[in-house]
Amino acid sequence: MASNSPSPLDILIWTIIVIEYIVSFLGNGFIMVVHGHQWLQKRKMLPYGFLLISLSTSRYMMHLQSSLNYILHIAFSEPCIGFSITKIGDVNWIFFNMISVWADTWLSVLYCVKVTNFANCLFLWLKPRINNLIPRLFGMSIVISS
Repeated sequence: MASNSPSPLDILIWTIIVIEYIVSFLGNGFIMVVHGHQWLQKRKMLPYGFLLISLSTSRYMMHLQSSLNYILHIAFSEPCIGFSITKIGDVNWIFFNMISVWADTWLSVLYCVKVTNFANCLFLWLKPRINNLIPRLFGMSIVISS
C-alpha cells in the first residue's frame, strides 16, 4: 500500500525553502523601500544606492518568478501548457539572475575602486569618474543581457 503523505524529511525541506523565500522577500523588499524612500526624499541617488536597489529588485523578481513558476507548474500539470509556462518562467528567471550578477559585480567594482589606496594610473583616473560611469556600465550590462 503506497502512501501519498509527505515524509518528515520532505516537510523539513519545504519548511526551510518557505522560510528562505519569506526572508528573501522581506530582506530585498526592505532594501528597496529604504533606498527608494531616500531617493524620493533627496531626489538624488548615489551609485551604490542605485546598484543596491537594482540588486534587490532583481533578486526580489527572481524569487517571485520562481515561486510563480512553481505554483503554475502545480496548477497546470498538463504537459503542453505546463511546458510552455515553465520555459517562459525559466527565461525570465535567467534574465533576472543575470541582472543580479551584473549589479553585484558593479557594486564590487565600485567598492573596490573607492577603498583602494595605491597609486595606479588606472585607479587614479577611475576614482573621480566612477560615480558617473556606474549607471552607464550597468545600463550597458542590462542591454547585453537582454
